[in-house]
Amino acid sequence: MALIQKSFDSYLIYYRSGPDAAGPWAGGYRVMINCYSSNSYVGGFRFLADGLPLPANTGTSSSIELHFHLAQLRDILAILQYEKPLHLNFYDDTLVGILSTTTEPVGEQEGV
Repeated sequence: MALIQKSFDSYLIYYRSGPDAAGPWAGGYRVMINCYSSNSYVGGFRFLADGLPLPANTGTSSSIELHFHLAQLRDILAILQYEKPLHLNFYDDTLVGILSTTTEPVGEQEGV
């Protein structure tokens, strides 16, 4: 089991409207969040309509892509807004993906 981990310090959100599209939007994606470390792409989150089957998470030494349903978007956005540092994690044997922080003191309240 190999863990691939990518830290990131910024992100960009794409929220799509309209009919199904080709290219990176094919397959029913509604929201994409790209993650960057020092302006270099390291991975992101892909959100599909609730009820659609999720594709497998993917990860390489250069990037990690995690798949979620739209119902989880608000939770992910809250983590992005209030937590730091943040990491994308991918286990290549199980295809499990994780958004994580590092150990933090209780009551730290970043951004307050």
